[in-house]
Order: sequence, then structure tokens, then C-alpha cells
Amino acid sequence: MGSLTELLLKLRAIFRRRRLNQDLEDELAFHLEMKQSRSGLSPLEARRAFGNESRFREACRDLWTFRWLEALQRDARFGLRMLRRNPAFTLVAVLSLGIGIGANAAIFSLAHELLLKSLPVPAPEQLRLLTWVGGKDVPFDSISGYGDFDDKTQMQSSGSFSYPAFLALRDRLAPTAQVMAFRAVRVTAATPGETDLARAQVVSGNYFDALGLKPIAGRGIQQVDDNAGATPVVVISSQFWQRRFASDLRALGSPITMNGQVYSIVGILGPNISGMSPGDRMDLYYPASTQPQNGTHYPVADNSFWWAQIFVRLNPGTAEERFCVEADTIFRQMALADAKPGAKVDIPQLRVESGAQGIRFMRQNMSTRLGGLVAVAALVLLIACANLASLMLARGTARRREMAVRLSLGSGRWQLVRQLLTESLMLALAGGLLGLVIASPLAATIAKFGAADIVVNPGVNQPVLLFAFAVSLLAALVVGLLPALRLTRGDMTPALKDGGKQANSPKLAAGRLLVAGQVALSAILLVGAGLAVRTLINLSKVDVGFHAERLLVFQISPSRSGYTAGRSLDLYAQLRQRLASIPGVQDVALTRESLIAGSVTTTTVNVPGYVAMPDHPARAWVMGVSDGFLGMIGIKLLAGRDLMPGDGADAPPVAVVNQAFVRKYMSGGNPVGKVFTKSKKELQIVGMCQDAKYASVREPAPPTMYLSYPQSGVEIPSMAFALRTSVPPLSIANAVRRTVAAIDTQLPVAELRTQEEQIALSVGPERFFAAFIAAFGALATLLAAIGLYGVMAYSVARRTSEIGIRLALGARRPDVVWLVVRESIVVVCAGLAVGMPAAMLLARLIRSGLYGVEPVDPLSLAGGATLLLAVAALAALAPARRASRVDPMLALRCE
Repeated sequence: MGSLTELLLKLRAIFRRRRLNQDLEDELAFHLEMKQSRSGLSPLEARRAFGNESRFREACRDLWTFRWLEALQRDARFGLRMLRRNPAFTLVAVLSLGIGIGANAAIFSLAHELLLKSLPVPAPEQLRLLTWVGGKDVPFDSISGYGDFDDKTQMQSSGSFSYPAFLALRDRLAPTAQVMAFRAVRVTAATPGETDLARAQVVSGNYFDALGLKPIAGRGIQQVDDNAGATPVVVISSQFWQRRFASDLRALGSPITMNGQVYSIVGILGPNISGMSPGDRMDLYYPASTQPQNGTHYPVADNSFWWAQIFVRLNPGTAEERFCVEADTIFRQMALADAKPGAKVDIPQLRVESGAQGIRFMRQNMSTRLGGLVAVAALVLLIACANLASLMLARGTARRREMAVRLSLGSGRWQLVRQLLTESLMLALAGGLLGLVIASPLAATIAKFGAADIVVNPGVNQPVLLFAFAVSLLAALVVGLLPALRLTRGDMTPALKDGGKQANSPKLAAGRLLVAGQVALSAILLVGAGLAVRTLINLSKVDVGFHAERLLVFQISPSRSGYTAGRSLDLYAQLRQRLASIPGVQDVALTRESLIAGSVTTTTVNVPGYVAMPDHPARAWVMGVSDGFLGMIGIKLLAGRDLMPGDGADAPPVAVVNQAFVRKYMSGGNPVGKVFTKSKKELQIVGMCQDAKYASVREPAPPTMYLSYPQSGVEIPSMAFALRTSVPPLSIANAVRRTVAAIDTQLPVAELRTQEEQIALSVGPERFFAAFIAAFGALATLLAAIGLYGVMAYSVARRTSEIGIRLALGARRPDVVWLVVRESIVVVCAGLAVGMPAAMLLARLIRSGLYGVEPVDPLSLAGGATLLLAVAALAALAPARRASRVDPMLALRCE
């Protein structure tokens, strides 16, 4: 009780300090007066007899306040005065640390949002994600979803299951867990006045109850909604509700058409609800049993098609080890039951992973993107800290006389160290506040341009605040400790004699060492920026094999609007004819997938004379296109003919192959007239064309066949249209939309852009990373220049006498300039000697991300070194010119 009372009194004393100090002085004066009156001593003798008044004051203050808090306040007030006296130094320090801390806080904000944040559901720690791993001969005919295949081990992993497998797991594991299924899809969503593509999630009937999701209005999807023949219902997100219904609660019960099927809205989710991975935003949620009605093509009764992803919520008290064994046993039994008699199969093994943070495969993809940004931001912060430490060392040499005077008056060394660390902490906290201001818009920019396929709202929340505070403390320690220790060590007597002007003191040597470290780190960033920029330039110069100029492309998906295969073919022909009549359109062609859009279709082929390896069958990319496609798109025909209008569904199957196909499977020569087999169908080659890029500008053109899309023999759920124009392509964009709407108002136009924009979009990650690392490389170079300027400026100031003597003895002013510039170049060369080998080693780690350039690129290395040397010379030029204008007589008189 006494300790608590003492603590409360000390806390209260913090706010009554002035009054307590006055009371203490009054009491001290009273005791001196009483001692003087009783003993008849003079005032001076009374003070001597009383003892050390300062010690008495300190002992009293220790009783009613926290001494360390008072010392901290004094240090803070003194540090604030010192920083106000040097506004240029303070501004540079705060900006340097603010940018470094802001960049790291922005990356941490994204990493927390996408990688560390748990799903916004009750008790996410109870969630588990089911995946499996097995050999290449697993007993499943078709697998669709997230997964990996390891070429070395020939093992594959996936998170996809058939819906009957989910039902079996749900029913048999019911006593120990709630098992739910889901799958993200794209659908055509039509509401009154608007039709567009939307992101939807197919869910099992127990999805909302198992996750604990409570809509802000209406209800969630229930088990009764997932039964065959149930009325189609849908739950919409708050974003979709605001966008389509202006946040009107009358949206409940309203109809919405998805893929031609009418659904009734029964619930509206809150704004914080996302998909099953952070950043994966959904618009609509509907029961899996209604898929056959809207043509989503994920069967609920076919055990051979694996598409559903499965999450599990463990019931309270469930032993996880027992659950894993039981779930794996059930899964293996189902896999064995699906195996064909006598066939060689690899029975997969079930894996149970934590599901608190969503789907693992998506987090892995995001972590790869963020990894490089984390490294760049960390380097920038290190450079900023080294820059500030070097400036504080240089500034400290000017304060050496101050430190000597304070030590001679009785201050302890650690008291001075504490004072200097307090100044560093104030700078770091100010930089941290500036960093928090920078972090949010920087994170939003990175999310917009570096991760266009996810939706995040990074902001300054509690974890980001704690991270910025921790980084600020670490920066203060890194920045302030070395200058404080080196400034207060050694014999201070010479500093009292000459003001601390030791030209070759170890403090300045430490500053040069820090600048050399900055240069080394800057060299790594600049070389990386050079490699990234050269990669981007090489990608922009790639010959894609066709003419992308004045080409407008877009996609439609009739199957998502209720069209059958036959109706889709009629729609494509009708739409092609109407688009060709738009003024400014020269020609129209169709292809199953847009060019340079990342999507591919491959198939196995049998070419006479080519002997395929057992584990590596002959495969080729398939492009289902319209007649005249090659000529319209600008792919040069080398032999034979292009596809023609007569190559319809009833005509003999024909194909045009590219050079890569002929080189690999036919050993060169003229292939026209020869035949090969695809899917047990014989095709005759009627033409050979030059190689052209299909999915990516990075990859070389693979063996490719061009087939007339009516002869493809498969349903074509979507089609890409390419329009060659005589006017700027985007000028007819509205006319294209009106033409499609005139045929069907519920048929959305998707991804309407120029082909050049599509190509630029395909190299968007490379473009963003090159811009990011180049910007921070330039910033690092600027910080290194500031640090070098500070060190050289203080060096010149402390060598005024030496420079005056040199000038008095006949040295020329250009010689003095070269003396200072040469010193800075030596420091930069020392940094380059360390930074360039490190850059070459680290560049090998990003070899897979480079294109057309080797990790050890002479141009990037030479460019980085030249830039740093030039910046060093410019940074030293101002101090050098100032030194050359020193008046020898004034310098010698000061000496």
C-alpha cells in the first residue's frame, strides 16, 4: 500500500513541479535562516555549516519525483534547442529517416494486409485448409485450381477436390469438424441498367454458418439452399451493393441475373468480408447446387473433376492429430475407389494446414512479389541510417569542445551519451511520424501498380504504428550510438586548447567509413536498377511476330449469359459482321484467347516420323481462330495458304503451323500437304507461318497450330475479337459497346483495350519493379551524396589552417580543389570495391527475372560506378571551392 501511495505521489509531482521546487527553495531558505539565527553565524558561514545545498535538493527531489524522467526532460529540451540551431541538418536528417521508415512501413503495411493478417471471421485459428500431395499418376482425370508440380521429384500438390469428395468428408467428419467447400469464379451479373463481369464464390450450404459470417442485412446461404431443385439465391458484398444498388436496402429480394439464370438476393455482407485470402474481394456468393443452371461448368455430381477447395473449422475439444489421421484415411479410401482397375496409380496423401490466413498458394505468390520490395526498402533504410550517422559524426567534431567543457564541469560520459542518444531518438521519432504520413499513399501506389489482381486498403493501423515505432527506435540506436561513443571517448584536453580541430581524428575516419558503406549499398541498388531497366527495355523491343499497331481487342463470354454452343457460334459470326461495318474498322478477326494475355491451350499431337519420349509426349499450343486471322493480325505466311471461309465445321480439318512446330516435329522443310493427328482427328497442314508470341513476350514462340474455330470440336465459352482500324483504336470503343449491346444487352464487353496496352500490361510487374528500384536507387545516391557532402564540408572546416598554410606556401586554388575532390573519390572507390562484387553476387539471385541481360552486365556495373563517382565529385565540389577561397592571412591568424 505504501509503495502504491509513493508511486501516486511521484506521478502527481510530475504536474506540480514548479510549485514543489518553490516549496523546496522556501524550506531550504527557512532552514538556513534558522541556523543563522540560532548560532549567530553570518549568511556565508551558515551556508558552509549547512552543507552541500545541491545534494540536499537532489535528495529531496529523489523522494517526490522520478529522477530519470527529469533527466530525460532536460535532455529533450536541450536536444530540441540544439536541433533548432541547425535547421538544415535537422531537415536533412528527418527527411532521410522519414523516407527510409516510410518505405519500410508501406511494405510492412502490404505484407500485414496480404500475408500476416488473419481472415476477418470469428476464431480464425480454428480454421484448417485441406490440400493433398501425390505423384503424377493420381487417379483424377481433371484438376482445376491452385497447385504446383515439381519437375525434379515428379510430385504434385493441389488444393482441389471433387464435390462428391467434399460431401463424403463433410458427412464423415461431422462429429469433429465443420467441412465447407468453395471456389472463385467469374460470372456475368446483370442488374437493371447494368451488365458486367463480377467475381463470385461458389459455396457449399454450410459455408456461412461454418465461418461464422453474419450479413449486415438479410441472411446468409443455408444448407437448404444447396439442395437440388432449391430456389437460386445469392448473397452480395457491400461493395457490389453500393456499386449496383446505391446502398438501398430494397435490394433484398431483388432479382439479379447471373449467366442467364435469375437469382434472388437474400443477404448483404459487411465491408470487411473478403474472399478466402486477404485481398481477394468477392462480389457475389451463391450455392454450388445451382451451377448446372447457370453454366459455371463445375459439376457437383462428377467425381472425376476436382475443382472445389475445402476449409475446415475444428470443433472445440477436437484433437488435431486424430482429425488428421481420420481425414487422411477417408481421403485415401475415396482415391482408391476412383482408381481404374489394373491401372498404375499414386495414392495421394492429405495435408492439413493452418487456414487462419487464407489460401497458402495465393500467399506464396504474393510473398514472391513483396520479397524484392522488402529488400530494396531495407537497403534504403540502412543507407539513410548510415547517412545520418556520418552526418552526426561530422557534426559531432564541431561539438567536441562543448563535450570537453561539459566533462570538465563534472558531467559523466554516460550522461553525455544519453544526451546524444536523446537527440537521435527525437530525430528518429520525427522521421517515423513523417514515414507514417508517407506510408499510406506509398502502399496504395504499390498495391495499385504492383498487385493489380488484388484489392487491398493498406493504412496506418496498430501493427503498422508498432512497426514504425520499433523501426524508429532501432534507427535511433543505429544512428546515435556510434557517434555518441566516439565523440565522448579519449582525452578531451586537446579539444579545450584548439577547439577540437584535429584534422585526422578517428571521428572523421569513422564518418568516411560510413559514407563508403552508403556507397556500397547504393551500388547494389543502382546495379539492380540498371538490370531491371535493361530488362524492361529488352522486353519492350521484343518482336512479337505480328503488327500490334492500331489493333483494338476485347472479349465476350456468351456461355456466362446462358448461350449454348450452337448459339455462341451464330453470335460470333453475327457480331463479326456488324463490327466490320463500324466506320474506321478495316478488318475483324477472332481468336479463342487474347494475344499476350497469359492464357494458353495446349494439346498432345502425333506427327508421323517424330518419336516422342514416354514421359515427354509431343505437345503444341492450339489457337482457334477465324478465317483470315493470320493476314489481319500481321503474321507472315511463309508457305501455303491462310485459313479461309470454306474451312467450316463440315469441311475437312486443316491447320496452319508455325516454324517452331516444323523445326521440332518435322525436321524443317515444307510441311504443306502433310498430316498429323490431334485428339484422334487427322488434320492436313495447309500453310506455314512465321513464329509469333502468344501468351507472353518473355517466352520463345512454342510449336503452335492455328485451327479454324468452328473445326475445333470443343465448346468455345468465350471469344476474343481483334479489330484493325484506320483511326485511333480507342476512338471507336463506344461504338463497339453499342454494337454488342444492340445484339444482347446482357452480354458484357470485357478487357476492351488496344493490343499495345495489352502488351504493356503483360510486362506491368517488370515495369513497376524497374521504376521502384530506380527511384530508390536515385534516392540512395542522393543520400550518399548528402553524407559525403557533410563529411567533406566538416573536413574542410577543420582543415582551414592546413589549407591556409598550403596557399601561403604557393599552392594554386585548382590544386586545393583537386585535393578535396580526390579525397571524396577515394571514399567512393572504397565503397565501390565492396559494393560492386556484392551487387554481382546478389544479381545472380534474380537471374530468372532478367530478360536479355546477364547478371554480370558490364553496362549496368559501369553505369552505376560512373554515376556514383560523378555524384561524389559534385558533392565535394562545393566544399572544395569554399576551401580554395580561404584567405591565408586569416587562416594563419586564427592558428
